[in-house]
Amino acid sequence: MKTLVLRNGARGNMKKVCMHNTARIPLSCGHSQDYSPPPKKADTVYCRRCADYSIVVGMVEVWQNKCQICKYGKFFAGKKREAYIAAQRHVYRWSGHVVLVSNDLGVRDLISGGNELITIPLTGG
Repeated sequence: MKTLVLRNGARGNMKKVCMHNTARIPLSCGHSQDYSPPPKKADTVYCRRCADYSIVVGMVEVWQNKCQICKYGKFFAGKKREAYIAAQRHVYRWSGHVVLVSNDLGVRDLISGGNELITIPLTGG
């Protein structure tokens, strides 16, 4: 889901921000809002419709890619498949790069050159 949002920039200028991989999160007030990256369950967030603070009642698994060589990093809200595809694409385009794919539980996989997939076992259960 892509959302185009207007944000206040420096010196009061409005900026167009394209939010990729947003997740619709349900709130305790009954409304839902898009977030990128999404907040954790039981976090307090501001509901724009109620103009008041509400508690997050639902949760989406957040996946993250982080390259160990360059500044590449990206969040994927509830989209495990897209996270792996993006990691593979980055490694394919930039040979020699290594991308860590992780979620809320920690690092899940390490993707390196030649489209090799190295699985790292989780520690602590």
